Amino acid sequence: MVKLSDIIKKQVKAQKEKLAAQKEKTTEETPPSAKISAPSRSSLRISETVKNKEISRKTLPYREAGLNQVRISEKIKEKISQNPKEKKEPFRVHLSGPIKEGDKERQKAYKEVEAKISAFRLAQIVREREQADESPGKFYEESLKKILVFWERLERKENLDFSPLKEIAALFHKALKNSPAILANLAKDYPADNYLPYHSLNVGLVAVALGLGLQWGGERLEDLALAALLHDIGMNEIPKEIYLKREFLKGNERIRINEHPKNSVQMIEKAGSFDENVTRIVFQHHERSNGQGYPQRLQEKDIHPGARIVGLADTFEAITHPRLYHKVRLPYDALSELIDQKKGEFDKIVLKALIQEITFYPLGSFVELNTGEVALVERTLVEYPTRPKVKVLISEGGEKLDPPREVNLHQERLLYIQRPISAPVGTEKSPAFPI
Repeated sequence: MVKLSDIIKKQVKAQKEKLAAQKEKTTEETPPSAKISAPSRSSLRISETVKNKEISRKTLPYREAGLNQVRISEKIKEKISQNPKEKKEPFRVHLSGPIKEGDKERQKAYKEVEAKISAFRLAQIVREREQADESPGKFYEESLKKILVFWERLERKENLDFSPLKEIAALFHKALKNSPAILANLAKDYPADNYLPYHSLNVGLVAVALGLGLQWGGERLEDLALAALLHDIGMNEIPKEIYLKREFLKGNERIRINEHPKNSVQMIEKAGSFDENVTRIVFQHHERSNGQGYPQRLQEKDIHPGARIVGLADTFEAITHPRLYHKVRLPYDALSELIDQKKGEFDKIVLKALIQEITFYPLGSFVELNTGEVALVERTLVEYPTRPKVKVLISEGGEKLDPPREVNLHQERLLYIQRPISAPVGTEKSPAFPI
């Protein structure tokens, strides 16, 4: 007699074998990539809980202080003090939650850390500015020394080293971007009987300022700067008694002067390793939009854009500085002359850039206010070119103010500039900048 239990066991065994066969068949059909199952929601919740507990144990001391993390590393501070360019931030502060009103301990802890961060960042900024070359005059003075040496070698007919000028040209746009106050150096006087080195540097300064205003950049701006520094080196092939002559030039003398762009290009090509744009700008910087320039009498469309910029910069700089054959004119008068008397000679877009970038009242120039006070232009605004920020040096009664009074003419609407003037007696001709 067959027992019931044996029958049940056989059925269970058969069922197990059937399930095992089905499982084996499914495994064979399933690709390897599909064998890994995604974790269940419950397992995710468990792992998140464990992770949060670990984080809580690590940050417990900071949470008790009212902060999630406060890390002040003396080693990092020391490292940054030695190297101000170090980008690591020594302090990280994250509140674990909003500070509740009346929670004085957390407020105090937060303020202490915030004060340390502010003090450190302030010291870091000061240190970086002290160590960085941001002085408006330092770049100008160092560049001038290199250019004076270059022109001395040029006059002695020695082999020329153009690398210092290339270095200056490469740094020009950065210097102007970092410190627009460098334009204040345009207000400096220089010897009229040895003007060419100073003139070339100033033309480079004005040309790069115009290029930046016209959104030039990269190699294009660098070529412009280099061409501006080199545009008049051909004058060295002309006798000084001609280009320093006080009287009007005669026929042959004028012809010699008109040859200086060609002389400059010949000297540049002899040295080699210059971009074609540089030579074109140098050769065409005396061409004019109305076709009345030299040496080829080109029309505006045929003139290199860089030559239009250098040509205007050259003329503006010459008008505003001493020459043996003409008196110095104030920047305001020079701009008026370029707009009115020399209408049609220059590209209108470039002329507009000159007005915007140099302004009617350049940095470092002197003005008389409607009150009769004399002031120094300290800062100009492109949006309000006629209402700069000034420093009043002399009162309406003629007394020197000590200390001077700073006035923002854009905010003080009752005050305005009556007229530009020369440097008053008792004040420095150079601008009030650390130059």
